[in-house]
Amino acid sequence: ATKSAQEILSEFRQKLEQDLLDFDISSEVVHKSKINLADMTRGLSDDDKSRVTMDVLKYIVYEQAEEVNEEWVAHKEPSEFMDECTIAIYKEGHAPEEVLEEMNRVELPDDVRGQQKAIQDARQRKAASQEAKLDRERFSQAMKQSEEEEDLEALQSKRDRRTIEEIQRDMSAQPDPKRIRT
Repeated sequence: ATKSAQEILSEFRQKLEQDLLDFDISSEVVHKSKINLADMTRGLSDDDKSRVTMDVLKYIVYEQAEEVNEEWVAHKEPSEFMDECTIAIYKEGHAPEEVLEEMNRVELPDDVRGQQKAIQDARQRKAASQEAKLDRERFSQAMKQSEEEEDLEALQSKRDRRTIEEIQRDMSAQPDPKRIRT
């Protein structure tokens, strides 16, 4: 007989609770709870599969850990796969420093997180405006240099502004010095 999503989640919670109660009385300082979504949803209908998600399973682990002992620290370890994860549960005082730092960063109140974001946004806007100002200065400098070069070229090359007819008339009026014989 196939199980429903509720039965799968209930069995997962009960097994986890028993594992954590055993962990509580043991001398171990860390318990690793492995979650494999593919194994848990095998044989479920598509509708039930949509109810048994990694987020729901992770939530159950965090909730059960807190229910058994509020002082424990639960932390999801990095995983290569989206349908598998390991959540390490540390007894009080045994969580590694980097885990505690990450938790403190995640657990900041919304107003503090908002202030940090506002400060970061202000820095980004200031940097962007400074960059835009530098770009404008570079552009105006390049334009000024370009205009100076054009002015210099114009001074160096005199342009004959006469029409073709005027040039032909002047040529016929002046004898060519090479043709003149003495």
